[in-house]
Amino acid sequence: ELGLSANQLSEPPATLPPRLESLRLNSNLIGRLPVWPRTPAELWLHDNPCWGGRVAPANALPAGRDAGEGRPLVAVLLPGLVRSYAHGEHWRSLFSRYADAYELRAFMHVWPICGSVANNFNQEADRAAGHILDLDKLRAAYPDGSVIELADIALWMHVDGEGFDGRFYNQWAMLARCHELMLRSLGGIRPDFVIRGRPDLRAACIPRPLESCGAGGTYLAMQDYLWGSDAFFYGDAETMASMCNLVSRYEEYTRALGYASSEPMMERYIADCRHKVVHFSRCFCIDRN
Repeated sequence: ELGLSANQLSEPPATLPPRLESLRLNSNLIGRLPVWPRTPAELWLHDNPCWGGRVAPANALPAGRDAGEGRPLVAVLLPGLVRSYAHGEHWRSLFSRYADAYELRAFMHVWPICGSVANNFNQEADRAAGHILDLDKLRAAYPDGSVIELADIALWMHVDGEGFDGRFYNQWAMLARCHELMLRSLGGIRPDFVIRGRPDLRAACIPRPLESCGAGGTYLAMQDYLWGSDAFFYGDAETMASMCNLVSRYEEYTRALGYASSEPMMERYIADCRHKVVHFSRCFCIDRN
């Protein structure tokens, strides 16, 4: 795979690696169609002068997908605690950059209070402060059309049944409820792909193409290193429905581990479910500002 999108390129590459399967040249300044001995199976050239517009034509769609099918529907789940309305600009920017390729819809199941960016590991301080979330500001900050639902603060768990920090249970329970919100909101429509994010996450990109990431099958895409893997991952709708149900086995994993921690539980769950994992390099961070 080779990504050269939005690089101000005026000419296509003269040569390509011999085994290149995916090439993204969209959103550049390329004025002529490229000519190579072998064209990659997946080629993106939209939003270039040589196409005359921003909309991806049939030639720019991944191999095997007809233009009549339109853009893949991608549900973006943003559960949890809102810490700053300014963080919504990160998601607006990501949605804008991928608007030609995907139909992105955001679903937010969030606590009715607004947290502090300084309290990532002490959420009880956020609850004690009790700053009420402003829904009007939230709608204005995050991508247009975001479906927003407030969680019942009575469901906030301070300490779980084993006596462990409840924020880990809250995390997976909120993800499950956000997935349920998505299902209710879409009705009978099934998304092609689902992305798990957070309201305070800054993602540089979707690191691997959604369509070809699993080679046509089911998959879970997550970062190479385990720490933080629970904050941003994605896959097909079936695999993600399973991942969003990890909370159903939460107590089983805390008993087995002897402690509560998201990443080790996630690792065990993936192994138990035998999900196919595709790794990518870290491309996101939690915004602490």
